[in-house]
Amino acid sequence: MASTWESAHPLSHGPSWDAAPSLDIAAAPPQSGVSGLYALALQGQWRQVIGRCKELRPASRADSLTIATFHVLALAQLNQTMDALQELERVGNLDGSGSHAARRGHAGKHSAPDASEVPFALRWLAAELPGRAGRWMEAVSAFQALLGLCVTQSGIAEREGDAEASRLWGGRRARAAAALANVHAQQQQYPAALAVLDAQLGADPRRIDTWLHAAQVQLRVGDLPGAEASVASAAFLAGEAEGPAAAHGMRAVRHARGLLAVARQDWPAAAAAFSSCLREDARDAEAVGDLAVCQLFNRNVESGVAVLEAGFQAQPWAMLKAPLVSSLALMYDLARPDSGAKERFGAWVARIAPDDLDMSCMSPG
Repeated sequence: MASTWESAHPLSHGPSWDAAPSLDIAAAPPQSGVSGLYALALQGQWRQVIGRCKELRPASRADSLTIATFHVLALAQLNQTMDALQELERVGNLDGSGSHAARRGHAGKHSAPDASEVPFALRWLAAELPGRAGRWMEAVSAFQALLGLCVTQSGIAEREGDAEASRLWGGRRARAAAALANVHAQQQQYPAALAVLDAQLGADPRRIDTWLHAAQVQLRVGDLPGAEASVASAAFLAGEAEGPAAAHGMRAVRHARGLLAVARQDWPAAAAAFSSCLREDARDAEAVGDLAVCQLFNRNVESGVAVLEAGFQAQPWAMLKAPLVSSLALMYDLARPDSGAKERFGAWVARIAPDDLDMSCMSPG
């Protein structure tokens, strides 16, 4: 049976955008206390997260750090970067020596956090936020330190024979290496980015995600043969994997092959690759966006509109991201400038959007 992405008629006038969708993720009311922060975050209710963090009184050191993590995260999601950095400063040094402000802030009567007690998410935010503030050297140093922590903890887990901890810290190490490479790439320091990923592959050569991340950096520097070789390595490893890891790996490889086709400006091949990803997982919002862009460059704007409309109707929560909203708004401007479709879509988005979606994305350009 044809999928939603293949059966959407290119000349369809699409959905009416009249009714707000049913979002299962927001169905259950959040619990009170610290546990309710998780539900509010999943619903994208970041302003409520901030309000609750200010009201809560931690009963333990663990509660204090959880509240601080959600508070910093919520501020970051709302692009209040400097406020997030200030809140992070109140927590104190995450390696154990806290400030006076930290002892009087969320920590309450407790002293500064011991390094072993700090949530990994809080450490990640501490590394990521300097880059958002344009402090790139600080971001590099922070992610280098985080990567070093992951290397140390992964080594300890391996020596102790703790397979679960080894997998946990191995995955964190790979993500930290990818983030450090991203910081370098954002500053066009591509040799440094590739060196980080090469070191990660030297330590763990069977990580499919690291090979594919290397391919992305290689594409950015125009090294198409190198990117193809990296994707081929990932494909080989995905073919050897078993169970869910195999399916996930092959889908990631197909997406990467779509990006290779985009680099060659082979739009039909790219569209076929992204469509294949969506047949396997209709929730893949990134593939929806990439497929729509392929249709646009293939001079079939209406098909691009149909792809995005189907995505928003099928998986609204996954699709409510600024680049995807902006893409459909732009395509409405190109394909149906006087139909009112863009205005109806904008009103639909405004009714259901999470707090961190900047509605200015409805006016791309």
